[in-house]
This record gives sequence, structure tokens and C-alpha cells, in this order.
Amino acid sequence: MNLFISFDWDDRNQVNGFRGMLANPDIYNLTHRDTSVKYDYSDLGNQAIKEAILKKIKQSRVIICLISQKTKNSKWVNWELEQAMSSGKSILGFVLKDQPVSLPQGCPEFFTRYKQYKVFEWGSPDELSRYIQRTL
Repeated sequence: MNLFISFDWDDRNQVNGFRGMLANPDIYNLTHRDTSVKYDYSDLGNQAIKEAILKKIKQSRVIICLISQKTKNSKWVNWELEQAMSSGKSILGFVLKDQPVSLPQGCPEFFTRYKQYKVFEWGSPDELSRYIQRTL
């Protein structure tokens, strides 16, 4: 299963920790490939960034939005989620561990506009795995 992780670039260190946990079969029992952005594309310009991200979204089956206090104001996260929805992808939101985000007010606008997509508090690896597996 291909996963795309949508997040605010300033959260990349915590997101990389999440990626590491996902890759560890002792923590998560998920066979997956992370297709999300791992490099700063800001020098390429908006159109090139959109094309690169859209290609990665289209290669993915599940989109996971990792939410911090900064995510709500990210110019890219809402766009990524809109593109994922338009492409018929499964979308889940998770508030990053130890982030004081109130639900739903602190979430990207996408989740308040489209209430069928759920946001979950950070939980145990088993809980997160179950949420992801349910979308398949």
C-alpha cells in the first residue's frame, strides 16, 4: 500500500520520526511505501511543486495528514487534501503527539469543510494501524 503523508514542512523532524515508526515492523504491522515529499522543493516554484506532489498523491492509496499547530495555516496541506479527495483517495488526519491542537478548530480547513474525513488524536501504534487498515 502506498501512503502519502501531508504535513507542514516545519514539522518534518516529527514527521520523519513517524516515518521511522511506520517502517519498523515491530511497531506497525503495515506493509507500505511512503510516497510523500521528503525534500524541500521550494526552489522549484509553485507549478513544479504542485506537479511533483500531485504525482505522489496519485501513486498513493491512503493520505495521512499529520497535524500540528502550524498545519492549519499551511498553504500546501489543504491543497494536497483537496487533490487527494478529487482523486478518490482515502484520507485520515492524526494530531501529532504532544501537539496542543483542539479538534476540529485547530485542524486544516479541509477537515471542517468535509466532515466525512476524520481526525484522530495521537494514540498507540495499534490504534493508528487500525485506523489506517479501516480505510483500505
